[in-house]
Amino acid sequence: MRKTLLIFLLLILSFSLTAEPLAYAHDEFPEWAHELRRGETIFFGSLPLTFLASSLAYETALSFGMQSWTNDDTTRTLYLLGSAAAFSLTIAIIDNIMGENE
Repeated sequence: MRKTLLIFLLLILSFSLTAEPLAYAHDEFPEWAHELRRGETIFFGSLPLTFLASSLAYETALSFGMQSWTNDDTTRTLYLLGSAAAFSLTIAIIDNIMGENE
């Protein structure tokens, strides 16, 4: 029974590896789905950079004498992640607005 099941699974796998995928048609997805995907890519792509910029700006402000928001590292990281997410969202929205004008 095990051999039969294993052979069956191997046959299915071999057929799925040799099948050619169909290319997407240009009009298969609506335009808003393309715009949403582009915004998602820009948002998550810029998030590491904006997190780095937020943390560098915060550490620079602390070195110039600003009082810390909190002594808890977790809360501080959440604040920095929130500001980075807001900045990344701003970048994605600006890209969307600039793309509409083309």
